[in-house]
Amino acid sequence: MNTTFDRYLISRYLQIFLILFVSVFGLYVVIDGFSNVDEFQEHAAGALEEVAFAISAGVDFVAEMQERGLSVDRITESVSFSFAMGPEFFIQIAKLRAFRLVWAKAFVIGLEMITLDGWQ
Repeated sequence: MNTTFDRYLISRYLQIFLILFVSVFGLYVVIDGFSNVDEFQEHAAGALEEVAFAISAGVDFVAEMQERGLSVDRITESVSFSFAMGPEFFIQIAKLRAFRLVWAKAFVIGLEMITLDGWQ
């Protein structure tokens, strides 16, 4: 003997549960994607490939968040990278320095293009 109000509550509960499930799953995918950059080194990728993948994934993430309407400050707070370190100490330092420089340039160029296109 379900009343209209009971059916309404059940439907709202299911909607909220679905939204929560999709949000948690999306958060898991983003965190898993950005925290497992070191898997590429384990699969015989060199320093260059690691940096290239990280830059590509970062640019895709920033573009997607811009399309969803997030501010640049909010995006920069949520982006983080981790890299695996191999036994070649100086090559690993060079990899991190190169990534830092290329990421800064890619982010600035991307923001300039977004501003020129009128997205902000």
